[in-house]
Amino acid sequence: MRVKRTAPGKVFLSGEYLALEGGSAIILSTKQRSSVSIENHDKPYNLFYSSALDQYFEFSVNNNFKVDWVENDPQSFGLFISLAICELKVKPSKALISIDTNEFYSKGKKIGLGSSASIASVIISALDEYFNLQLSESEKLQKALNIHALSQDNFGSGLDVIASYADCGVVECNLKMANELKWRSLKWPSDLYIKGVITSDQSSTKIMIEKYNHGKDSNQIFFKQLYSEINHLLNKISTAWDTQNSAKILELMGEYNTFIKQLNEKFNLGIFSDEHKRLIDLARSADIFYKPSGAGGGDLGLVITNSEKKLTYFLSTLSDSNFSIIDLR
Repeated sequence: MRVKRTAPGKVFLSGEYLALEGGSAIILSTKQRSSVSIENHDKPYNLFYSSALDQYFEFSVNNNFKVDWVENDPQSFGLFISLAICELKVKPSKALISIDTNEFYSKGKKIGLGSSASIASVIISALDEYFNLQLSESEKLQKALNIHALSQDNFGSGLDVIASYADCGVVECNLKMANELKWRSLKWPSDLYIKGVITSDQSSTKIMIEKYNHGKDSNQIFFKQLYSEINHLLNKISTAWDTQNSAKILELMGEYNTFIKQLNEKFNLGIFSDEHKRLIDLARSADIFYKPSGAGGGDLGLVITNSEKKLTYFLSTLSDSNFSIIDLR
């Protein structure tokens, strides 16, 4: 018997930090996908294969559904197997579980497409099918949210898991909707274009959120006022998506970026790395929109425009740089 499931990565188009406070986020699920396959094999033990490490790891599961690594421990690369097996209370026997995240890496490093949320979504679905648990869709999503929260020490909003599990292009979601296991599907405007730009810097979402929480606690009056203004803007962005008005989407995202810059400066977050600043300048010269993806600080940036000609020109300015361009949809 063999089962295989896949799930997309994600990029936040707007609302990333404010989503932690209940604000609405617009999230794109990407063409890059992770996969989990589970199959029987002829060895008298369980094996885990990690594409990221290109290595096999032997493991057993005790009566408390705790995974024990027999020799080598894959550390964080095997975390979701441990969490999912415990969450579902299943005991694999003579099983080979493979996790493939190759599409979330470039030149040996992660590129910030939400691989953790993708794996959390897909491993629950794969184990559900392999063991014929017959969980409902809402049960599978809730369990994916549970193990992702545990993997992140309960940091983050969980909206990336919602987007990955929904797997329907563009979604709008907030904490209230996520708690109800709901989201709203949006349509991508036909005249809107997006590319990902991979920078050489790497960042830690957990560290960025810790800095954000510290800044919020230390600047409560400033944050309360800024949150009110950004939340109002996020509602306008949502309306622009509903009307498929690409020009308005870009205009409002530009305003959103201005607010994020204020947040960044006041909280000293480091969202805009030197490479992100350079890309913002290049994008401004090409008259198109650019923003760091997600928590920022490195990894991936997003260039978005409603002019294919301007996009082509911008990409040509990067031809002699160290930046790599990826398609996201």
